[in-house]
Amino acid sequence: MGVSLLLVIIFQTHPVVAQLSTSNPLGFFTNLSSRLLQSEFGLNLNQIRVYPTNQYTPAVHRLLQVAANVWETQTNSEAGLPTVFRPRFGVTNLAVCISGYVFVTNDSELASLPLLDLTASTNVSALVPPDGNALVFGVPLVVGARKGLPNFNEFAMESVFQLTRKLELRKSSLGGAEKINQTNQLFVLTVTMPWGVEFWNSYASNYTRPVNIYVTNHCSATMTNDSGVLFITNFVVGAFLQSTNWPRFQEVSPNPTSFLVPLRINSTILPLTGYRPSLPGNTGFVSPVSNSYDTDQTFLMPRWGLTITNRIHAKIVDQITGRIIDYVLLGNMTSHRNLTDEFVVPTTGTGDPFQILWATNTLPLGRLSGRPGVIQQIRISRGIEGGVDLSSLQWTSYGAFSPNNVSAAVAGFNQFFQPNSTSLVTTVPFSPIIQLAMPMIWQVNDPLVHSFPSELFNVAESGLIRWIIPPGILSSNTPSNIGHKNRRYHPWGKYPSDLETDPDAFNATIIDPLVRSSEDWNFPTNATLTIESLGRIHRGTPWQTLYLKSSDLGLTNIVKNPAEWVGNYSYLPAAIKWADWAGIAILSDGFYTRPVRDWSLVALIASMMNTNDPRQLISINDLNQTNWLMTFNGLSALTNTTTESQLLSGNPAQFQTLPLSSNSPQVLLLVQGIATVRANQSGTVFRNVGELLVTPTLSLSSPWLNQNSDFQIQRGITDEAYEKIPAQLLSRVRADSIGSVLQYGATWQIQFSGFDNYPYAVECSTNLILWTSVSTHYPTNGVFTFTDSSGGAWGKRFYRSVLLP
Repeated sequence: MGVSLLLVIIFQTHPVVAQLSTSNPLGFFTNLSSRLLQSEFGLNLNQIRVYPTNQYTPAVHRLLQVAANVWETQTNSEAGLPTVFRPRFGVTNLAVCISGYVFVTNDSELASLPLLDLTASTNVSALVPPDGNALVFGVPLVVGARKGLPNFNEFAMESVFQLTRKLELRKSSLGGAEKINQTNQLFVLTVTMPWGVEFWNSYASNYTRPVNIYVTNHCSATMTNDSGVLFITNFVVGAFLQSTNWPRFQEVSPNPTSFLVPLRINSTILPLTGYRPSLPGNTGFVSPVSNSYDTDQTFLMPRWGLTITNRIHAKIVDQITGRIIDYVLLGNMTSHRNLTDEFVVPTTGTGDPFQILWATNTLPLGRLSGRPGVIQQIRISRGIEGGVDLSSLQWTSYGAFSPNNVSAAVAGFNQFFQPNSTSLVTTVPFSPIIQLAMPMIWQVNDPLVHSFPSELFNVAESGLIRWIIPPGILSSNTPSNIGHKNRRYHPWGKYPSDLETDPDAFNATIIDPLVRSSEDWNFPTNATLTIESLGRIHRGTPWQTLYLKSSDLGLTNIVKNPAEWVGNYSYLPAAIKWADWAGIAILSDGFYTRPVRDWSLVALIASMMNTNDPRQLISINDLNQTNWLMTFNGLSALTNTTTESQLLSGNPAQFQTLPLSSNSPQVLLLVQGIATVRANQSGTVFRNVGELLVTPTLSLSSPWLNQNSDFQIQRGITDEAYEKIPAQLLSRVRADSIGSVLQYGATWQIQFSGFDNYPYAVECSTNLILWTSVSTHYPTNGVFTFTDSSGGAWGKRFYRSVLLP
């Protein structure tokens, strides 16, 4: 086409935009979150799809959470209550989208809104109200992070399946065993669900403001089998609880009253019922106390499947003001079970005669036959199976029998096999019972992170089948951890349990150092919004503020489910590890929520907050060492002064503030470190301010921090100490004007970023040595456009944009 264009830097970056307005919360939130969404994902805040495809992932929510948390730093909230934003919805081409946000001032504004489960209808257009005002399971409200407030903490449940096989024998006529011509079976089964919901005051002080706690579980369950059964049950259970003095949590002497449990209940999914597998569909269900035995002599063993979905709607509301303290809309907490596969065993290879009770064969059409188990049940009932304990211990452990004396039961049953027997029918005295429970646990790690089930799911303890021996109807309404500190609770230095250690318990790249409990947060509040405070704002993932440190993930623990990531080679291994660590189910979300993603976010937020004249800021690509030395002049660093013996005695970490001087050897190390990192960047340039944070000497390798021992690293250095220098430096540096090229026919356009209302010269060159100014521009909304209208007549030219004095 005759024209060659080359920008000095041709990477797309974040444009510098107008300052953030703090005049109202909704305007601030929508302005900042819109910029963050566009920057990270190219998403429009007013057009985020949630159904049938879902763009609203934990990674997207985190950006909105950051915007709300930044707002919280400067707002003067009554009683430290959080700011809350609610999504509004619209329908476009049968797709449900978030169409904007509403500032919520009172819980009463939400009380009349419909609560929607978009997965439960094929006509979502009819579900969403015309005005878009609704609550949707799986699409959370955005609640600003505030220290000192109680929170939703755990939902835990077990699905408990119990199956009994009863047998009867029938004779064609009076006589002995040779007259037995029928063995009939009847199954009796039930499914129950013990569950509970818990809230927690995780802080060191009683919460003395009166609150109302509301929780509702919308549960749906489906039982199926290969005989065509489709049993569906739905129920809604709610509870209300008040508190006027919520007790604090004590780590040393745990106080169980800091956990409030408004709901603990044992719900029935499938009531105790008899079942005849030879009958099709639900017609096989009969009364459990009837003698309606199945006479089909193939002894069908149905393949049972169970799916349970829970949806939790819960909130904590301040009684005095009606404002929301916490709010969750957890949707699709689903468990799937192939019940039959959990208990059937092969016909050989087991030495336990009671396990063989559930042995099966396969019939020609793929149906299971319980014939081997039926034979074993008869053998045990006759007392002829080796190893059977006639003291009744084993019979009691694996089933029920009548009469309740094993010897009498065996003797009475054997009489039926004698030639002089006068009975035509008898019940096999021993009936095996299998009872299996599967826990599913969703519990908070960091109390400030609980918007999605994936953030709460306890992978290690969920989905594990528990055999209940001896079997019996469970009377407990409480999963084991309800009312206790979560096993997933994992701040700095805390291990998952007393029986294991974690090599990442003191890993500063994933947990904020010395934040050992909720009480250790130090969020800025009621303060002027400053760039320096960004590193103290919660980032929306467990136990971390916005990340200003230099290292990418240093995770040392092993990925628990590596098979989940097979074939996903487009993401860094660190993303895999982070997704596993933070409980993020989707690998791409693991990539986009990694701590180092904050480098670009912080750069964008800082550019929106910076009120300094950009002409007085140093370019991140300035090669002059003296200019950089002078930039650090007047900043300060923290140095840790607490000795190991003082730390061992329980003294808190202490620091001394040291002013930085341009002629100090430590500052020279910082400047040289920046130059080294820049030289290793693509094109040997920084593309944005965030890339400056890669420099180790600015944070994790600060020359002012004593890291000579593991003890100092584990107990003597705070997150603020690591990030003190980069937090200050962000307000003294600026990104260079960055361009991207577009072609419209024979016309080329170059869009450059820049600071609004400041002059930029577009310069051109034919050799990248001599540059000539061709035009002057003033950016609007962070960009301006230069048009090359030569149509190729100028030949080969290179362009750049330069901020004018």
